[in-house]
Amino acid sequence: MTKNTATKEPEIAQKSVAAGNLSPSLPQKGKLEKTQSLLSVISTSIGLLGVAGSVFAYGLSSFYTGSIELVEAKETPGVVVKVYTREGHESVFHARHIDLMPGDYHLEISSPEGKVVHVNPTVRFHETSKIQLSFTSPSNKDADREFKTDKKKRWWQFWRRSAEEAKSTAQEESSSEN
Repeated sequence: MTKNTATKEPEIAQKSVAAGNLSPSLPQKGKLEKTQSLLSVISTSIGLLGVAGSVFAYGLSSFYTGSIELVEAKETPGVVVKVYTREGHESVFHARHIDLMPGDYHLEISSPEGKVVHVNPTVRFHETSKIQLSFTSPSNKDADREFKTDKKKRWWQFWRRSAEEAKSTAQEESSSEN
């Protein structure tokens, strides 16, 4: 080292300490190094935000639920439940206990025999909605009789209708006595 450079270095160090820079020996960062450090901070924070969002979505889907329970008088194996949302999304379940997000749903519950029951329950947060199921439809004999005779109605065969009604009434009375 020459005498001039040896005397200049301590003078530069004293000036930088006086200006508030505590580490006089570190060189100044250029634009490239500043940009690189800024981009590394941004890319790290994007990854951390993604992890935080995933944890939030998992917690929301696991704990922000209500449930629906299907209750039947007679246990029917093989019940299929189709759940529809207002937006039109469809989910299919093969269980009697279903966990769903709170809201309004349309359920289409079908038995293996092909009978279908439609229900519109409201699911509430941390509550269980119990749905009573009955796949047997209440039979109305008068409505069934009218349906059967309506298929064969002809205006000119009025005498046949009365004879058929008399037959079916007689058969029902004899079956009810047994």
